[in-house]
Amino acid sequence: MDSSKKGYLLISLDFELFWGVVDSKTIENFGLDIRRGRETIPLLLDLFEKYGIHATWGAVGMLFAQSKEELNKYMPSVQPNYENGRLSSYIHMDSVGTNEEDDPLHYAPSLLKEIAGHKDQEVGSHTFCHYYCRENGQNLQSFHADTEAAKKIAKEKLNIDVKSFIFPRNQFNDEYLQVLKDHNVIAVRGNQNNFVYNRDKMISRVFRMIDTYIPICGSKSYYKRDCYRDGMVDLRASVFFRKPNKRLGWLEPLKMWNIRLLMKNAAKKGKIMHIWWHPHNMGEDPNKFLEQIQSLLQYYKELNAIYGMESKNMGELAEEIINEKNCAVMS
Repeated sequence: MDSSKKGYLLISLDFELFWGVVDSKTIENFGLDIRRGRETIPLLLDLFEKYGIHATWGAVGMLFAQSKEELNKYMPSVQPNYENGRLSSYIHMDSVGTNEEDDPLHYAPSLLKEIAGHKDQEVGSHTFCHYYCRENGQNLQSFHADTEAAKKIAKEKLNIDVKSFIFPRNQFNDEYLQVLKDHNVIAVRGNQNNFVYNRDKMISRVFRMIDTYIPICGSKSYYKRDCYRDGMVDLRASVFFRKPNKRLGWLEPLKMWNIRLLMKNAAKKGKIMHIWWHPHNMGEDPNKFLEQIQSLLQYYKELNAIYGMESKNMGELAEEIINEKNCAVMS
């Protein structure tokens, strides 16, 4: 099949453990979800392998550390000075344990090794410290230092040359793309071209919730030709896969129908469908979450057989797009 007419399924995960919620959750009220999410990762990897799924895991750099001593060793010399101090991972260091066995909420070297060892799984960056790229108080200098630290710890601990990047809390910042490019990052996950997904207002959150069940924001998929950005590739998010909603359980079939509809549209039109979530989203009801994911992966296999839809991770698809762009320029 002509690659320009082929549809793609992208899956990415924001792997952050407690570093991603230090400002909004407590270990007492959210630690169990994170622990269960951790325990579900090997089962998810098995599903990915069974259905031939290539995925990108955007990992917070701090998770690579084997110990608190090692964590301190890799910390960047320039750190963000947020106006909202609670956002900073660094002010929470007193609550961090000594290693992964002692503190599985802040360390994950064994899981990262397992992920990297699985076929077709890519470990990307979710910054070193779950860095917020649009918050007041941080700047280009501290982001550069953070990116350097994230690249260094991934390379030295697991020999990973990070190629893909996911902005924490989806705080996409155009001004920082050149920093990523300078560090040989070729793929980023951007946001949908819809105001609902580019504003953190209550009304936007309401519309995003509605969009989970009824596609009021359109198809959300896009063509490869629209991803290239001056040597980098912006693989925008299409759908955040929400955990099963206990209060709105009667709407879960509608959520699944909506995503299948979007996947089929992308497969038929040769577009990219990008689904993402956090491992801790799996922690509230792991069995139900995996059941729903397996259902979508089975549907992907149907689309693969009928329309030739392919699964790619972010780095793979970015390289394909860049190569096609370079070939077009040379010809």
